[in-house]
Amino acid sequence: MKNGRRLLPWVCLFCCFIFIILYITTVKSSPIERTITKRGYILDREGNPLVISQDHYRAYLLIKGKARIGDDLSPLVRKYLAQGINLPTKGVFLLSDSLTKEEAELLKREDNVFVEWGFERKVIYSGLEALVGKVSNQDGVTGLEKAFDDSLKQGKPLQVSLSLDTIKRISNLREKTKDLEEILVAKRNGELLGFYSLFTTPFFEKTFLLPPSLLPSYEFSTLEWELGRQEVKRDGKHLKITPLHLVQGELRRMNGENTRLTVLPRFGAEEGTSKSSYSSPVEAKEEILILPSQEKSIHLLSGRERVILVVRNGIEPRKLLTLFKDSGILR
Repeated sequence: MKNGRRLLPWVCLFCCFIFIILYITTVKSSPIERTITKRGYILDREGNPLVISQDHYRAYLLIKGKARIGDDLSPLVRKYLAQGINLPTKGVFLLSDSLTKEEAELLKREDNVFVEWGFERKVIYSGLEALVGKVSNQDGVTGLEKAFDDSLKQGKPLQVSLSLDTIKRISNLREKTKDLEEILVAKRNGELLGFYSLFTTPFFEKTFLLPPSLLPSYEFSTLEWELGRQEVKRDGKHLKITPLHLVQGELRRMNGENTRLTVLPRFGAEEGTSKSSYSSPVEAKEEILILPSQEKSIHLLSGRERVILVVRNGIEPRKLLTLFKDSGILR
């Protein structure tokens, strides 16, 4: 009985090793030709790509039982090994995590080398990563990738309300004003038109405490859009809200109705209905909410057609209203 117990871990280890060998043999037979559905592109309102899927290749070296220092490997394989590296006695060793298709085709012909092929998501324009979200093992886990995962993993493109023109204008403005950390632009009908964030987690997902007396003209209510549901909560005399509730409150003030935020374009009747309420001019304005840290400030800018949320690293004098109007982002 004792001998059996001693042998059990070795038996399990042996079985695991056999499983790995079988898996590698299967992949090796046709690593690059495997059928994987390319994840759908994310397009702006005009059909311009914002996020694409591109081929991604990585190569592994299978070491089957004797210590190798690289001298008995082909020159092609040795090219991917750092000089003087000590390889393990047995197991699987990553040769490269970033190969071109041509490199992958050559390596897959080598003995004891197998190539893995998949797709890698690429966000084309900097600052959209927090909104777009992340993909893990071809599944969307955050942001737009998660909210529209079922459609994207089938290879279907997703057209969103974002505007490439607005995104570029935001990028140009940031080159002039370095302390702008996050920017969100919404059309008066609720469409998300522009976005920029320095961070992996968007600021508008974080809550903070706000005394209702600070912005008495707003009615705050539950925010519900494609990226989730965020309720207004009370903490003593304060409201616990996200910056997006400020955007929704400003849209309601402008429209006189409960306009819902969306990341999808509202072409046709719904957009036309929203425009019908533009007959009365809305004066451009700016509200400033200083965060408790005293190191950042939230600016809520509004024009006749758009609402802009800005998070700044600093609480300098009010110059943003003019900057955003001159840039063409605020209308």
